[in-house]
Amino acid sequence: MNAQRLINPAPKLLKRQQAEERYSMSWNTLLKAAQDAGAIVRYGRSVFFNATLMDKYFDGLSGAE
Repeated sequence: MNAQRLINPAPKLLKRQQAEERYSMSWNTLLKAAQDAGAIVRYGRSVFFNATLMDKYFDGLSGAE
């Protein structure tokens, strides 16, 4: 059986604490950056951050693209 390959894998979603630790930011600063990047994913009352979009956003700020 051949394994299926994903062309565009699903985005990585981070919870609040994971995102704060990954980017070393407080909640308010992280929320503002995520809104600018369009990386907020809401599921019910839960808030997740799309790590792929956040990484692209911060790379764009630093000019590392």
